[in-house]
Amino acid sequence: MELQSRTFFDQGTDMQHLVVFMYKNNHPSKIEVILEKDKNGIYLFNYVNDVCLSQKERKEFEHWALHEI
Repeated sequence: MELQSRTFFDQGTDMQHLVVFMYKNNHPSKIEVILEKDKNGIYLFNYVNDVCLSQKERKEFEHWALHEI
């Protein structure tokens, strides 16, 4: 996975927009996601476009993204 861009909203880390390129098992994907931290400090993943990821790939992506931020 490769982070292409990361944009912060409201000059903080509570809301971010990520664009990531992922190539796994001959399956290229461009993933756009808005991360929003809830009142408990947990990030919620709001996928911008209909992303064609399996549940396993989605979990791997979210795990990777949380370590990138």
